[in-house]
Formats: sequence, structure tokens, C-alpha cells
Amino acid sequence: MAYYRTPPRHNEIPLMEPIGLFATPKTQDELQAMLDCYTGEQRVIAYIAMGITWNYLAQEINKGIVKTNQGESHDLSSHDETSR
Repeated sequence: MAYYRTPPRHNEIPLMEPIGLFATPKTQDELQAMLDCYTGEQRVIAYIAMGITWNYLAQEINKGIVKTNQGESHDLSSHDETSR
């Protein structure tokens, strides 16, 4: 499910809206502090979810960077060490 501010114009990449239900940390240190509030299994699950989300976003952002820099689409899966 994607949340967009407004429909994009032709050839415009839409901006994503944050989901208001969740906090938005301003820095990695703030994110770390939020995750460290959990204990035990909850902390482990929070870090797993954060890591999976980070890797997904890095992959998607990198696809956009490659398209922008080279003007075409490339498969980055060969550069993704987490793919198995």
C-alpha cells in the first residue's frame, strides 16, 4: 500500500507520505533510541523489521538513482548481497 501526497505529473516521481500512526525519527541515533526502548524478543523483532525495511528502501532508492544517472532501468539484484 503506497501513500502519496498528490498524483504525480507526467514524468514526475511522487513523494511518499509518512504513515501518521508511527513516529518518524529525525536521525539514526533517534531511531536507535526508539528501538532500544524495547526489551527481549520485542527488541529483536524491532531490529529485524528495521533491517528488512532498510534493505528494501535501499534497493528501491538505488533503482531510482541508477535510472536517473543512466536514463534507463537496470537490474540491481546482482549487487544485492541479501538476495538468496
